[in-house]
Amino acid sequence: MCRCRFFLNHQDADYAVNHLGVKPDRAYVFPNGIPDEFLNLPFEETPPNPSIIRIAQIGSYVQRKGIDYSVPALSRVLAKYENVRVSLLGTEPPTVGGGEALKVQADFDPSVRDRVTVIPYFIHKTLPDLLKGHQINLFPTLSEGFGKTLIEAMACGLATITTPAPGPMDIVQDGQDAIIVPFRDTQAIEQALERLITDRAYLDQLRRNAYATAQKYSWQRIAQERLTVYEKALAKRGQR
Repeated sequence: MCRCRFFLNHQDADYAVNHLGVKPDRAYVFPNGIPDEFLNLPFEETPPNPSIIRIAQIGSYVQRKGIDYSVPALSRVLAKYENVRVSLLGTEPPTVGGGEALKVQADFDPSVRDRVTVIPYFIHKTLPDLLKGHQINLFPTLSEGFGKTLIEAMACGLATITTPAPGPMDIVQDGQDAIIVPFRDTQAIEQALERLITDRAYLDQLRRNAYATAQKYSWQRIAQERLTVYEKALAKRGQR
């Protein structure tokens, strides 16, 4: 019997070892993967200044995803830069009566709402198409065990702004393929967005590095790594 324990990030694994009695040699970290159709997509070049810049925020429109801090930052950025557009994708599932998009747009200043697109729900395989023409992914989560949409957006060539939550911290490196901002910090989010909007060379650098990082998350590679752990456990059992 394999007594291995699998975790999605290293912080959870360390907690299990230090506080729950899991033996270090039985704690393994395995990330989730992304579908093959998200891998090796054509890379869209960063448009020259002052072309339209599009920012995407993917995920449920709930406090845990950091909307209390991202929406004010996005509103101020939209007010300052007329060439910026914002898309909020997958804010919530369809409900009786609808109106989800209008409810989200109502949180933005009236002067910028016409540049805010809300898609409450979408079919997962269509995400790469929905992200075409976007360059920045805002992922200001307050709690995240992994962050699959983070990698999916990176695979679509988007530079990421995120927080030091356990999941993202296992995926990205600050200044390499993402900008990491403190939790609950609207000003830091705004400053990070402005840097990417105004510094196209830096934006392009983060986009390309994020795209390269995402290619490592194929299900085939992750499944093979987990299979290797099972094989080693079986070998040890046979030796006993």
